[in-house]
Parts: sequence; C-alpha cells; structure tokens
Amino acid sequence: MARASAGRRKFEPTREQRNMVERAAGLGFTQEKIAALIGTTKPTLEKHFREELDRGMAVTQFKVGNSLVDNALSGCRCSNLVHQDANGVERDASGRNQKHWV
Repeated sequence: MARASAGRRKFEPTREQRNMVERAAGLGFTQEKIAALIGTTKPTLEKHFREELDRGMAVTQFKVGNSLVDNALSGCRCSNLVHQDANGVERDASGRNQKHWV
C-alpha cells in the first residue's frame, strides 16, 4: 500500500499573488516585505516570483509614465509640468516653458 507523503504542500502561486508581488516590487518594497505580504519566505518568493520581482519596477514606471503623458496631452497642466521636469525642460519664474517664450 502506498503511503501518503508527509511534509509541506508544494507552493502554487495564485494570479492575485503574482499581481501583488509585481506591484509591490514596482513600489520599491524589499523582498523581505513582499514575502511577508504574501505570507511566504524570501527564498520561496525568489524561486516562484522571479519574473514579477524583475519586471515590477519597469511595469510601474511604464504605467505611471504612460498615464502622465496621457494626462499632459489631454491638457492637465500639472501633468504637463511634471512631464517637462522629467525631461529637463526649463521654465522661467512664471512657470512658462523657456523654449516657447524666448
């Protein structure tokens, strides 16, 4: 008669955990904090979520940048100023873009 194996069950990440790990990595959380967030250890996190840990920051930066550009192009002045600052556009004391007012 075959005996059931004792020990821990194999860890199977859920889609929700994968999304959470990618978001947390994108927000700059440490791997220790991410592991605690999903209720596992750092070695298990690194083994099962390598892609999410590696992609998290790039995905978050892309989404934030994409949203910022969309808002700036639709006329949002704050988004436009942030986008200009991020791209090294200089403004005078009144906030006017130097390239357009020289």
